[in-house]
Amino acid sequence: MANMALAVNFVTYFTQVMHYDVADAANHVTNFMGASYIISIVMACLADAYLGRFRALFIAVLVECVGLSLLTLQAHYPKLKPPICNIFLPTSNCEKASGGNAVLLFFAIYLLAVGNAGVKAALPAHGADQFDLKDPKEATQMSSFFNWLLVGVAAGGSVSLTFFVWVQDNKGFDLGFGLSLIALLLGAIICIFGLPWYRIHVVLGSSAITEIIQVYVASIRNRQLQLPEDPSELHEIPMDKEAAFHQEFLPHRDVYSFIMTLCLAQLQTFSVQQGVTMDTKLTSSFNIPPASLPIIPIAFLLILVPIYDQIFVPLIHKITGIPTGITYLQRVGVGLVLSALSMAIAGIMEVKRKNVAKHHNMLDAVPVLQPLPISVFWLSFQFFVFGIADLFTYVGLLEFFYSQAPKSIKSISSCFLWSSMAVGYFMSSITVKLVNHVTQGATKSKGWLAGNNINRNHLENFYWLLAVLSLINFIVYLFVASKYKYRPQILDVEDE
Repeated sequence: MANMALAVNFVTYFTQVMHYDVADAANHVTNFMGASYIISIVMACLADAYLGRFRALFIAVLVECVGLSLLTLQAHYPKLKPPICNIFLPTSNCEKASGGNAVLLFFAIYLLAVGNAGVKAALPAHGADQFDLKDPKEATQMSSFFNWLLVGVAAGGSVSLTFFVWVQDNKGFDLGFGLSLIALLLGAIICIFGLPWYRIHVVLGSSAITEIIQVYVASIRNRQLQLPEDPSELHEIPMDKEAAFHQEFLPHRDVYSFIMTLCLAQLQTFSVQQGVTMDTKLTSSFNIPPASLPIIPIAFLLILVPIYDQIFVPLIHKITGIPTGITYLQRVGVGLVLSALSMAIAGIMEVKRKNVAKHHNMLDAVPVLQPLPISVFWLSFQFFVFGIADLFTYVGLLEFFYSQAPKSIKSISSCFLWSSMAVGYFMSSITVKLVNHVTQGATKSKGWLAGNNINRNHLENFYWLLAVLSLINFIVYLFVASKYKYRPQILDVEDE
């Protein structure tokens, strides 16, 4: 709840309060999100090897609370932020956050990134630890757990994207950040109350990352040795039955990887800026904040996930015989196709929005003060399709990585999803700058995405570029995923 309200409205905070231009604001937000995802790998290593998943989760929440507290203080006190100024007025010369204020801003948001990373790393694995994969009934329940985890995220998101965002836009960011802090603390308290009933992950005291590095070091040292005739001798040493009982191995295969998403959907950044220029009236007396637009896919998720889990999966299970209805990788593939489709739709909607601006001679209209005569709900189409894509991709990847990893690296395995998303976020920042550099002669603002007036830019071309990249990614994914061999269920030695 707290994180989603921040993510969708950070662009507005950076532009309207800290006075960064739109492209820089979008890059700062995607860098923040990318850092959050990539740091989750470090937090996962700590959770698996040293802290334990529950303790790592608790520490991460504390760090996040400190970051939110600093953001709340900065948003409240005028001396900690630039003077009030409308960055969208052509004649304005707004002072951007700099010096100590900029240091405080980025220190706070990257504390948030560290805390958020810890939650991402530990929470899914801690929840899945409550199920025994060797029990067929609990294994099926674990599959449902990941679906309902998405429902929980969506339910919290629906509150943050409506009430919290409305508070930020109408009552001030200080109050909005403060409410996010309270929500985070309440969530931590509720989580602590369940401690007596949790199955707590046992810390092994060794780092999987360290062991992986040791393997590479050993292979380099032994590179001159003669290879054995039996390839299995390359992988492990003989063990007695008692030792094998406590050890878990992955079957060795020629192919054990596939390419993840290469393209980031820009719905958290540029779509919000599209919404700022449009008519946001929901009724004659109520306007929907543009940052609340992601409530559309979340609302559909709240409806679709229970239908998927309770109706679709049992129905398809009868046809395929697969407990989850379709395989994890098939589920991910459907999501990748839908994400490409959502970007194509976003490009079409942007063309329609700009045509309205041209028809009414409003290309230089001031956002918010002079809204275009087109409803912001036209953007709901792209959000709807991307929401369905999330249903397939997000849960499919979490379930895939958790089910295919050994017990000792369950947290790290879930971070493969977050790390791939981190690459997407960082690629987004690079792509925005690269696109602006290559297309600097195409617009008066010196780039498809440069400047603060998106009516004069070519955002539709950027969306279509992302759609093409997504399709290329899907083709590569199909090729590599088709070669993947699923890990068989590891049986208890005493059962054999």
